[in-house]
Amino acid sequence: MIDASVVTAIRQVEAPWARIFERLDWSAFGTQYRLGRMRPTDLETVFAIERQTYRDPWPRYTFLYEMLENPKAVLRVIRTRTPPVRLVGYFTLRLEKSLAHLTNITLHPEYRGQGLGHYALAYAMYLAWTLGAQTMYLEVRVHNERAIRLYRKFGFRTARIIPHYYPDGEDALRMEAPLV
Repeated sequence: MIDASVVTAIRQVEAPWARIFERLDWSAFGTQYRLGRMRPTDLETVFAIERQTYRDPWPRYTFLYEMLENPKAVLRVIRTRTPPVRLVGYFTLRLEKSLAHLTNITLHPEYRGQGLGHYALAYAMYLAWTLGAQTMYLEVRVHNERAIRLYRKFGFRTARIIPHYYPDGEDALRMEAPLV
């Protein structure tokens, strides 16, 4: 998955995400988890995690559309390696020329607080960088302090506030980070 040549290439990148990426213990991660493409057979589990996590979860058809119809979408899942293999997290992003839009990053509630978010975000940023994106952006609820702290560690800065972004009327922060 992540070998020495990848880390060597990333050392050339000046962005904060790259420093975190190279410090993560990818070999330890790889013994417990594996990253892979999201498949249609994953949708029931992904949607169950969505419902456990969000007041306004993405509908199944959004994931299916992104997976099968949107050539600019990248969808990845994190699975445990030991039986019974479990899907424990996922992220989705869209490529928009030199921009990558991180549209979703979610972990199963039982797997939060263990550092998996760092690996998921680092890998999402790495993938976007390898696909030519120069900047990543995302939207996050203004009251989601845990996520905002994580994003700031990776170099995200608030670009603006988007009033009433979420269906329940809560504002969002649009955050951006350089990938190069």
